[in-house]
Formats: sequence, structure tokens, C-alpha cells
Amino acid sequence: MTTQSTERQAVVDAFHHLYYDQPENTWDNTYWLGVPTLKCPLDLWVYQEIIFELRPDVIVECGTCKGGSALFLASMCDMVRNGRVFSIDIEPQRSRPNHKRVRYILGSSTDPDVAGLVRQQTRPKDRALLSSIRITPKSTC
Repeated sequence: MTTQSTERQAVVDAFHHLYYDQPENTWDNTYWLGVPTLKCPLDLWVYQEIIFELRPDVIVECGTCKGGSALFLASMCDMVRNGRVFSIDIEPQRSRPNHKRVRYILGSSTDPDVAGLVRQQTRPKDRALLSSIRITPKSTC
């Protein structure tokens, strides 16, 4: 390993330690419009760039948790005036935010019935974007 790649890896390791191992300061303290997101703000920044450039018709989010990232994605769709979000999770929660562009689906994203449900509500020509949430072993919804 070169010195530069070793230094880069040290920075990545430090970020991961600060962000993922101290959730009370980061992971558990990141919100979109008052709703917990459980996504890194740097990832959300990249999502908005992708949504602006591609203007997808459908975004499928695998892992809803509290609904903050689904609300973020729907807000971005509002801004580009296109798209809707299907947010899939195995755990029901009543406190998820309502938004006209979001449809919450209870079940596993790997379940063929869930995939079929999403497929039924899309058109063959729809441009789609797939998003997944990263839950660390210490994180819970």
C-alpha cells in the first residue's frame, strides 16, 4: 500500500468511527424536516444530484425505518416536478410522515410479491432509481 492510500484509508476509518460508532452525535441526530433519516448527509447530497440529473419516475427505497429518507426523496421529486417513492420495510410504524409522492409498503424487498406490487404500480417506460438504507448492527428503528 502506498503512503497516500494508507492516509486515505485512515481518513475513511476515522470518518466511519466518528459517524457510525457515535450515533447519538450523528446517525441518531440527522433529520429531514424534523423526521429522522438514518442516512449520511453526504449520501443525501449525492441523491439530490442524481435525482436532478435523471429525474426518475420511480424511486424504490429498501428500508424505510422512520421515513425521513423517503420524505427527503419525495421532497427532491417535488423540486424536479417528477417521481414517486415506494418505500419498503419489514417493520410497520405509524409515525412515518405522509407525503403525496410516497407509498409505504410493508414486507421484504426480496419478496417476489412485494416486487410484483411495485411492478403493478409502475409503467414499463418508467425510469427507476433504487435506494437502500444502511443500518449498522447497533442501529434500530
